[in-house]
Amino acid sequence: MYSASSFNSPAAWPSGWPEPVAPLPAAADINAQANSSGALPAYGAGAYVRMGQQGAAMAATPHQLICMLFDGVKTATLMARHHMAQGDTVAKGNALSKAINIIDNGLKASLDENAGGAQGAVLVGQLASLYDYVVQRLMLANRRNDPALIDEAERLLDNVSSAWRAVGHSEGQS
Repeated sequence: MYSASSFNSPAAWPSGWPEPVAPLPAAADINAQANSSGALPAYGAGAYVRMGQQGAAMAATPHQLICMLFDGVKTATLMARHHMAQGDTVAKGNALSKAINIIDNGLKASLDENAGGAQGAVLVGQLASLYDYVVQRLMLANRRNDPALIDEAERLLDNVSSAWRAVGHSEGQS
């Protein structure tokens, strides 16, 4: 009676049915969106992946959430390096913006100056400065199209990440 393509045309919409908010995307459009941005679209398989990530985040301990943030930065920088090698400037910029956003609004925002007393405040200040430096290196990597700057940022974050994971492992958290 109706083909999938007929629902993209308002003239073919069955009478009495509410008008669609937006036309249904074609499979090629979904694939193009996923390939150009490095992210999955908000529907289909992308929605299932995101639901799994959200479920994991909701069940995670605070320590595991920080580990997930480090993993997210690592994934974003890997994608940026890939897009840089492919010459895809927009996707590279999007991936680096995502890494910077995770650092600023995730890792840096989660620092607690009140934890650990005076020594904790010093450590928090040093981590905040390190995160600022890493963000600067990623912005410069984007501007100069320089994978060596991404490598530097990853090495710095890998050191903090491995220390964070070791603390969690020694406390029985993974």
